[in-house]
Amino acid sequence: MINCLTHLSTLVNGLVNNFLQVNSPCIGCLTTTSASGLCPACTASLPANSSPCGQCGLPLPSIESSQGTALCGPCIASPPAFDRVVAPWIYGFPVNAAISRFKYNSQRALGRPLAIALASTIRQQGKRLPDALVPVPMHSGKLRKRGFNQAEEIAIWLSEQLDVPVIEGVLKRTRRSDAQSGLNRQRRLTNLKGAFAVKQSVPEYIALVDDVMTTGATVEELSRLLRRHGVKRIDIWVIARTPREPHEQ
Repeated sequence: MINCLTHLSTLVNGLVNNFLQVNSPCIGCLTTTSASGLCPACTASLPANSSPCGQCGLPLPSIESSQGTALCGPCIASPPAFDRVVAPWIYGFPVNAAISRFKYNSQRALGRPLAIALASTIRQQGKRLPDALVPVPMHSGKLRKRGFNQAEEIAIWLSEQLDVPVIEGVLKRTRRSDAQSGLNRQRRLTNLKGAFAVKQSVPEYIALVDDVMTTGATVEELSRLLRRHGVKRIDIWVIARTPREPHEQ
């Protein structure tokens, strides 16, 4: 079971990133060898998003017989611009710890196994795959500081697993917005107005890829923009979805 993520922070990045090799130690228990980097026992211990809203992926109370099809109140009242969200896990320990270290400590070995598991979830659903994957863009200043865009990394790993091409450079973040934390969904949407641009033609069916979906303001703004450029179907693929907090209503 996953019990060593706190210990992983004491390992040097080079050692952790060596786990990307085939048949390497599981990132959770560090003992079981796994070709994907995450053993079945540790995968089973992750906080599953077992009863998501059928459109936005918001974790809902347990729903009998309608799992994956019931809609949350906001989606019924005001359907989002995207068609559906695939988010296998709730953003809680240890998924949040792994994503944080992947993003902020450049420990890519903690992101790749989760991306592979996301690809497995998508494959098991048996639905038609999109024409292309489009990573959620990062502002150039933030990209220089971090050194990589985690959404692009995840999209590349998904592409390897699902044989769906990644189209980079389709979307560009044209300005840096204020910090989104602490804002409700409507204020986040206002904050993001005009922050993105479409730089080239886009297929009719795409999946926007990111690490975490919080209120959905970013993917909503991007989806509205893409709809205006002729995209007919938009899926959102993320590793984890956060539960809605009271201030996000």
